[in-house]
Amino acid sequence: MRNLTPDGVTIVDIARACGVSKQAVSRQAEALRELGYVVIETSAADGRVRIVKPTAKGLQSRYVADHVYEEFEADLEKRVGAADVAAFRRVMAAIHEIGEGTDTT
Repeated sequence: MRNLTPDGVTIVDIARACGVSKQAVSRQAEALRELGYVVIETSAADGRVRIVKPTAKGLQSRYVADHVYEEFEADLEKRVGAADVAAFRRVMAAIHEIGEGTDTT
């Protein structure tokens, strides 16, 4: 849900952002659709492209999840310090880059 925008995002773009396969995103998007969190539309410009858009329920859940994540980050920073949290973020970004086959160093 974190990669969705109100206007929608393609399955390919979500997969790229998450570093997973299109098939994995398609399965998750379908599960979220069945639960009422997203709608899946076909692009008017290209019928092969599927666009995932959050519903009102999906947007609300994203707000809640973002709030929980912010609380978690604040608690983590209190426990280990801002420098360690920043180092952790850099490590996670590097792992993501390795998964994508990119290198920004």
